[in-house]
Amino acid sequence: MFDSNYFSIGYLIGYFLGLLIWGILMGCATKVINESKGYSGGFAWGFWLGLIGLIVVACKSNKIESNPSYSNSSQSTMETESKEKQISESMVIKNDDLDVFSKIEKIASLKEKGVISEEEFEEKKKELLNKL
Repeated sequence: MFDSNYFSIGYLIGYFLGLLIWGILMGCATKVINESKGYSGGFAWGFWLGLIGLIVVACKSNKIESNPSYSNSSQSTMETESKEKQISESMVIKNDDLDVFSKIEKIASLKEKGVISEEEFEEKKKELLNKL
């Protein structure tokens, strides 16, 4: 029925193994791209659709940039704790260490670095100036 020169079990096994390896590679690539854009999953796109799936995932909008509130929760928690620590350390008022104007300069530098907001700066500045 089939000519053994054109069709053999070894040929079929090699062909299917090649397709399987290709699918796994494309699936992994699409998963990495998809997750770097802020989405979960993406392996199936590459595994089943190959290059087309890779193109679809690569063309997706960046969920992380389009949604500023989205972030890795552990990273966000660490950043929040770090910011709170810097704010609390900077706003500790030691009467014998610094005078009011140097404290205002210190919180102004924190505002410039983006550690505190404009509102927090103005509030603390008013509080310090009221102590004069």
